[in-house]
Amino acid sequence: MKHIFTPLALCAASTAAAEPVNQEQLSMLITGNTLYVTVPAGTPGAPDGSVAPIFYGTDGSAVAQLPDGPKLIGDWKMAD
Repeated sequence: MKHIFTPLALCAASTAAAEPVNQEQLSMLITGNTLYVTVPAGTPGAPDGSVAPIFYGTDGSAVAQLPDGPKLIGDWKMAD
């Protein structure tokens, strides 16, 4: 089964005066990289909570490794 991954938020600011990240910059930060998402305790796939790496491929593929073992494979894309 394929899943569509959507990053809920990505903060690229180190100071309160930083400019917001636009869609092109966000795409450059995500594409071809792995993001590490904190998974709260009690979440399906992470009953004790942990960190889940999600790789966003340049071809639109995505792979997430849940803390308790399951691997999710799907597609991703930037959307407004």
